[in-house]
Amino acid sequence: MNAYLIAGIVLILFLLILLFLLKKRFISSGRGNHLEKAAKNGRATEKQDTLLRSYFRGLSYILSNETDRALVEFIKVAQMSSDTSEIYLALGQLFRNTGEVDRAIRIHRNLLLRSSLPDDITLQTMFEIGLDYKKAGLIERAGRTFEELHEKFPTYVDALQELGGIYEMCREWDKAIKIQKKLAELSDNSDSDNILAHLTTEMAKEAEQAGKTSKAMTLYRQAISINKNCMDAWLHLGDLQLKKGKEQEAVNSWTKAFEINPDLAKLVVGRFSQLSPEKGKKRKDDFFQSCLDTYADNIHFIFCYINFLLDVNRTDEAADWIKRVMFTNPDAAEIFPVVARLVKSTESCKQYQPFLQEFFTIYKPPLKPYQCRQCGYQLDEVVWKCPKCAHWDTIGPR
Repeated sequence: MNAYLIAGIVLILFLLILLFLLKKRFISSGRGNHLEKAAKNGRATEKQDTLLRSYFRGLSYILSNETDRALVEFIKVAQMSSDTSEIYLALGQLFRNTGEVDRAIRIHRNLLLRSSLPDDITLQTMFEIGLDYKKAGLIERAGRTFEELHEKFPTYVDALQELGGIYEMCREWDKAIKIQKKLAELSDNSDSDNILAHLTTEMAKEAEQAGKTSKAMTLYRQAISINKNCMDAWLHLGDLQLKKGKEQEAVNSWTKAFEINPDLAKLVVGRFSQLSPEKGKKRKDDFFQSCLDTYADNIHFIFCYINFLLDVNRTDEAADWIKRVMFTNPDAAEIFPVVARLVKSTESCKQYQPFLQEFFTIYKPPLKPYQCRQCGYQLDEVVWKCPKCAHWDTIGPR
């Protein structure tokens, strides 16, 4: 749906509510001089009609994409009535959402300069200015705005969430963690520990990159103590343990990560390549044999196993597993690459010809291999926080 149409519908709904409130305000409910009441009501009705005509003209200009003329009409409304803060907020949002961020900032700043602005409107206006700066790519200004908003309104959750997001963008993990802890105190968010664990893991990664391995090890374990199901922390803990020569501990950590989310088996299996070729092959074989009975129905684990079988030239076993997948999950995104590997690794494909013919009959090219379970956003690789909806741990194979 066109953005202007959406904005117009929203403003029309707001207008209808305003109309109802204005009518209610001008209805006389007490006793007194009927003539005086009638005169007052007449003047009020005339003012109300003028006000509504300006509103409708403004809406018409918005729907016609004539935002300059719409602004003129809304300024007229502002001159006739003091109760126009919401319309300025809505108009600023419209400008921001359509890319005219400078206008949005100007409108919201002018609104903030009004005297006797109610606290709730001041709060909302400052919040909108922060969003304007963020939309314009002025991240530092946005951060300062949300920080100021937090100082004035310490319990405003929306501002805290935006401020935390900016700290994450700037990789200021310690500040992001403090904000998340405040959010946990103010709101009943069941995902709070998970977010804290991820932020702590990111801090650990930076410490490791800076050569502070002891600090990194402590932070990875701290993240796990916050949320024992933080797969990212277990994976990187295993990586660091391997760097320190603790091979079995590393394998144990990776295995724990796999058990948390078997759908992401590829992230675990790929780590065995950090071992020497012979050790890696043996460790992989042990890993698959220990997990095969439990996870034989997990298609993503099975694809990892098929690739391993092809790596070690156990072609017939790989072909048997591919046949099983064909009958149970013919639309699986990873089926084509393993079939291609099977063909390349086989000197003669005659023995597989019937099933290959069937495969290419039912095969449908896949979309991107990973997808957010929360919003459906598709990606080429695993990330821990969805770029679209900003939820953690919602990315998985399609």
